[in-house]
Amino acid sequence: AKVREVPIGKRTFIVRKPVVPVNEENVYVLQLLDLLKNLDVYLDESYDVAHDKVSQFVRIHGITKKDVDSYIREFPIAIFKYYYELRLDDVFA
Repeated sequence: AKVREVPIGKRTFIVRKPVVPVNEENVYVLQLLDLLKNLDVYLDESYDVAHDKVSQFVRIHGITKKDVDSYIREFPIAIFKYYYELRLDDVFA
């Protein structure tokens, strides 16, 4: 992936090209998958709490299993691990 560093104020951020083009229809699905990709970095609570928060996000934004299936293969294999550890299959049922 193409990477560039962007200085903002006194901090430098690493910006990567998205794995798929982002648009209004897929932005929340891609946010969900990106969160799963980096779950260990963001996880402050147990998997049960994370499951509840992700479930709430899915319901609010109307994400379906078909939406996730359309993009999940474009992300690293680690996403599948978190997807199953969080028991997200029942969220889309």
